[in-house]
Amino acid sequence: MTRIAKIKMTTKGTDMWWNKKIVKTKEEVLQRLINYFEAVLKDMKAGIDVSK
Repeated sequence: MTRIAKIKMTTKGTDMWWNKKIVKTKEEVLQRLINYFEAVLKDMKAGIDVSK
């Protein structure tokens, strides 16, 4: 599986997870964005490590 496919799958999963939650505060929005980007970065690192 390519890195791009992994990231797309993660993005889709995160979007579905996001839509199930009710966002109440700006702090929650920021925390969800941070978690989202951390997950994407992890997948990118994993993809790079696997390809070596």
